[in-house]
Amino acid sequence: MLNFSPAEARSATHRVTITLLAFGVGLSMAAASSAAFNRIELEAGGGSHVAILGVRIGSADWKRWEVADDWVLGLFGKTGVDLWRGLDQNTSNKYVWDFSAYPVLRLETGKSSKFSPYAEAGVGVNLLSHTRINDNRRFSIAFQFGEFLGTGVTFGERRQYGLGLRVQHVSNGDIKSPNDGLTYGAVAFQYRFESP
Repeated sequence: MLNFSPAEARSATHRVTITLLAFGVGLSMAAASSAAFNRIELEAGGGSHVAILGVRIGSADWKRWEVADDWVLGLFGKTGVDLWRGLDQNTSNKYVWDFSAYPVLRLETGKSSKFSPYAEAGVGVNLLSHTRINDNRRFSIAFQFGEFLGTGVTFGERRQYGLGLRVQHVSNGDIKSPNDGLTYGAVAFQYRFESP
């Protein structure tokens, strides 16, 4: 069992946070220079004694459908990495990296207003670096399924900014037991490089 002093734990947390932010900056630079990527997203949240911090890049819309009264349904993809930090005391299972890829359906207004609501949902796959977080939450296998529901608003001159809330669930779909899974809430901030 690994024992860290409070100073060592703070130092490790700071290194991980800086690494995650540097990764996010690198992803944003790649997204800005590539037509395939159109958005970057930072996420923070938690649930079930786990704190979550993540970064994602997303594509431009693959497809857009006009629906009633100036609403548009868009389909795009996003991929990213989250750091899960177990909040239980004296656990040797403190950190898990979660790599994910999701297609996303987003319903938003098609009007060119500076402030527009949206709702979105996604179902995808996750790959975990470890199959346990804290001492009592076990996933059995690294491959997981995930789904989320979210809502929020886009704003700015080109609706380039987005702020949303989402509920996410990750589990192995009962492929193998135990299948404790993890459900958490999060706040997400998104920047879109090109207007919808």
